Amino acid sequence: QCAFDLYAKKQTLIEDCKKKFAMLRQELGSFHSSWVLATGPSIDEFSNFDFSSSLVIACNSTILDDNIWEKCSPRIIVFADPIFHFGVSEYAGEFRRALEKRLSSSSVVVIVPFKYYPLLIDVFPDYVNQIIGVPFEKRDFNIDIEREFYVRTTSNILTLLLMPLAACFSNEINLLGCDGRPIDNDEYFWGHGSSVQINDKMQNIQDVHPGFFNIDYNEYYFEHCHTLEALILYIEGLGKNVRHRAYSHIPALLVRSDGYKKDPSELFVLI
Repeated sequence: QCAFDLYAKKQTLIEDCKKKFAMLRQELGSFHSSWVLATGPSIDEFSNFDFSSSLVIACNSTILDDNIWEKCSPRIIVFADPIFHFGVSEYAGEFRRALEKRLSSSSVVVIVPFKYYPLLIDVFPDYVNQIIGVPFEKRDFNIDIEREFYVRTTSNILTLLLMPLAACFSNEINLLGCDGRPIDNDEYFWGHGSSVQINDKMQNIQDVHPGFFNIDYNEYYFEHCHTLEALILYIEGLGKNVRHRAYSHIPALLVRSDGYKKDPSELFVLI
């Protein structure tokens, strides 16, 4: 944070990123549908779907799974966590090695919060043209990112970057891997798919950053559910559709999931 606050060329870099995003928008064009690939357990069902005519936006440690990348061909990868992706732990180091593998073997574009952009291009100078930093601000939701180059500050990658980008490029937004969790299973944020977590480094990252994990997970979860509900209603208000293509415990996604039959007992009340 100190390095970012003292960085003297922020505005110049923001303009560079804005130009790169406009070029990406021109290159990709608009899609009828997009896919958002997150890391919850239902990501293991990716082989059941056809991604060929859609824009695929993936996040975080989906970069670990070669099968996901071969079948789904993500054009955009996003991540934003200060310790899992930009930190000093062995976990973060392993993540960045996997990221470099994707950058070197494909034309995938990395989009991160601008706060981390100077750090990332310093680590990966050979891939500056494949990396874009988007400013995040405490303002209204924004999906017209090319016109107003910012996203709203939120605490989760789904609401911060994944869905705003998907809504920017398409009208039909399909989600997979946004499973949430049962409300009483509150020992961690939520579960992850079998192939999209660096399991052998989880103890290491908790040892390096113990304070990060010393939180009320339900408080975080409730806030995320509230924010996601508000964002989806905003997106739908603009005439776009959102569907989660597997079961989700998150109320806003449960009622928009494949095969959902209305049953109030399935929903918890957010106060």
